[in-house]
Amino acid sequence: MENNLINQLEDFLKAVSSAKENLKSLDLKKCLELFIKHKKLNARAGTIRYYETNLINVISYLNSINIYNSHEVTNEIILELTNHYLERKNCANSINKRITCLIYMLNFLAELKYISKNNLVFKPIKIQQVRISMIADNDLFKLLEYVKNLKLKHQVIIYLLISTGIRLNELCNIKISNIDLSNDRIFLDFTKTKVSRYIYINSLFKPVLINYLESISKEGNYLLTNSDLPLNPSMVKSLIKRINKNINIKVSATRFRHLFATTLLSDSGNIKLVQILLGHQNIKTTSRYLDYLDESLASVCETCNPLNKK
Repeated sequence: MENNLINQLEDFLKAVSSAKENLKSLDLKKCLELFIKHKKLNARAGTIRYYETNLINVISYLNSINIYNSHEVTNEIILELTNHYLERKNCANSINKRITCLIYMLNFLAELKYISKNNLVFKPIKIQQVRISMIADNDLFKLLEYVKNLKLKHQVIIYLLISTGIRLNELCNIKISNIDLSNDRIFLDFTKTKVSRYIYINSLFKPVLINYLESISKEGNYLLTNSDLPLNPSMVKSLIKRINKNINIKVSATRFRHLFATTLLSDSGNIKLVQILLGHQNIKTTSRYLDYLDESLASVCETCNPLNKK
């Protein structure tokens, strides 16, 4: 009996020793370096920045609690990480992004046999739907008057944001060759969803765009730069920040997109059309804008009601 217990204990210790020998682990900073190196082979620059920003933040905190290696990241550590961000009042969306980035990186490297698989489980925090912030009519009028005095390039940026609902990165990547003035449209081959689509040139904006195109050298491929590299989104953010400060308003690229969406939905009543023009993959995303149409919907229900038929 005693010999049997000793044999079992020896077998257990051998199994533990073997597991340790087979365990593959890397420093988390080395994991990030390898992960980014692989991702640079086929991911966009914006995607790389997204991973780097989130993972640097996560790894910095993990190091501060003496977690340095990939095998040390357990489900208990994921819970600790979640609670840390909650205590710092980080929003649910940011917390979900950071932790899913960490788990994705570790799983990615495990599949490539750099490290052992951690079998991590994370249930994303429920995100409360926030009412979309709109641009006040007063601010819009002030902005449109102010934009008339900006240089052509800046006019083009602001008018495109307002009149098409284009995303910031999509705007920065517009190619001159994709502008079709004869059909009043611009082909977007760089989109968030990686699905190409058209945006349409407003008749009031078209003369400004034509004047701008005639004024630039067209040495590069992109509309907003004179090189073969797209415009850095931070340049647009800086422009909008200056405008906000100079005329005391509060606008952003995202709020321009919301303005376009709600205006289009209110005037057309066609949510599918709005989905296509905004480039949403899921119509549930587009349906958020229905919250702003309470008055319009009430009016339609009153005038287009079966009880009104005679």
